[in-house]
Amino acid sequence: MKKIIISILFIFCINTLFAGNLLLDQFDISRVTTNYNGSCFNGNSILVYGDAGVMVRSTDKGNSWHKINLSDEYKIVSMTCVNKDFVGVLNRDFIVRSIDNGENWQYNSYPNKSFFKILLYENNLYCMTENSIIILNTALEMTNEIPIEVKDSNYYDFEILLNKIYYPSGKGKLTEYNLISKESKEIDLANIGLSDASILPTNLFVENSKLYFSQKYQLCSYQNNSASLVFKPIKNGVYCGNNNEIFELYNVTFNSDNIDSLYFVKINTNQTSTRINQNINDRYVTYMNFTNVNFLSKDTIIAVGKNNLIYMSNNRGKNWNLISHYNPAKEPGSIQRYDNDYGILVSQGIKFIKTTDGGTTWLPQENYYKYFTKESRFNDLYNYGSSFLNIDKNKTYAYYNPSYQGDTNFVITNNGGNTINLKNINNIIGISKRENQKSFMFNTHSESYFSYPCNLYPWYFHKLFKINEDLHFEYLGYIDSVNLDFLDYYDDKFISVATNFRYPRKTGEFAYEFDSTYISFYIKRWCKIMGM
Repeated sequence: MKKIIISILFIFCINTLFAGNLLLDQFDISRVTTNYNGSCFNGNSILVYGDAGVMVRSTDKGNSWHKINLSDEYKIVSMTCVNKDFVGVLNRDFIVRSIDNGENWQYNSYPNKSFFKILLYENNLYCMTENSIIILNTALEMTNEIPIEVKDSNYYDFEILLNKIYYPSGKGKLTEYNLISKESKEIDLANIGLSDASILPTNLFVENSKLYFSQKYQLCSYQNNSASLVFKPIKNGVYCGNNNEIFELYNVTFNSDNIDSLYFVKINTNQTSTRINQNINDRYVTYMNFTNVNFLSKDTIIAVGKNNLIYMSNNRGKNWNLISHYNPAKEPGSIQRYDNDYGILVSQGIKFIKTTDGGTTWLPQENYYKYFTKESRFNDLYNYGSSFLNIDKNKTYAYYNPSYQGDTNFVITNNGGNTINLKNINNIIGISKRENQKSFMFNTHSESYFSYPCNLYPWYFHKLFKINEDLHFEYLGYIDSVNLDFLDYYDDKFISVATNFRYPRKTGEFAYEFDSTYISFYIKRWCKIMGM
């Protein structure tokens, strides 16, 4: 019954606030997160592309980015350049093209085809589908179609080297198709140098007239009908080649701090590696997952991955700059939006993730401490409670329920989420949690307020404070025998939804019961709620 009443009240509230208009018409809706699959550079624009039709584009060498949205129902799986034009394949039905550095896109329909990769080779485009490789001229007109057969898997990838197409055709096998003679043959890797014939070749790329591929965690190569092991990595990552050198990029999680660090290594000819970058990490980064690394020029490298992950290096991998990573924890907390461009997400583990370009790129704060991810009250927001308040572009407060008086209970940023500071407000004392109690912080036109639940057993109430300059709290009073489920300010009124309780009744020597009696919906002026 309570759930029904709350639902009705919520609908009534929404109808009151947005009467005569559809709710979604009040907002500009834009996708915040995606997984990136790769990058492409035409000499003028850098494009990073991914799932849900999302691309981000930079025309100033990665200093600023803006978002381009194709259809949300498609993935952009691969892209290449034809002169200055970008040409890419969606996961099905379409090949897309941009003739203006990635700003606008044309759709070319290929119905009922699933695409996996596109390559440019000797002025022709090659597109891999489930059962063929389509050959197109630069006007995107089909000129030929090569049938393929993939056994033992549903993995699709290919490369072109010296007028020959190579693709994985089964476990331990590659198929070679000669573009000149039109003949194909299957290569059994176990017969030409690799011992394990049960592993599917994946992640194909070409460098220095060699075909490289992965077999599980191992990097292998193929040349002149001979296959060999190149490298056994410490940790599985993504590979690329440039200027006759092979590189691997991966991340390491430090258990002591529970944060990630990027490792970029050059693979030597004796199956060892040499680390190129020496910096550990400059931000609070966790759970990185790279999908692709790519040289845009001799010195400029871009690495992309899941959860909006973008890193760039401008000195051939010696130093890396995090461009974006939107990776809140399982309990993401709350997004506080200040204007169309600026917003900040306060997440589990005291992670502040900010955007200054309307959600195109996201950056976590620079400083962190290992107990951020180890203390329960910072990581179980549902049971321990928290609230967040964005004062302006620079200042955001986050409240975490303290374990005892004198414990850290507020986290503050005064520089837009670049760094954070911890603070204890002594008159916000430790409380005992029960049920799903919520704290609230909110702004009026000129003032900020904070309300949090108290359960000084067996009493049960909400304290109310006004937040003054420099996070000084002025106690205003309390509301007795309630648990606030919602509290905010609208149209010069404070609006709240609360569960009311009778005073506790004793049911044993040390036992009390709180009887919920009814749900109240308040739209009253502040002085009335406060009993003033």
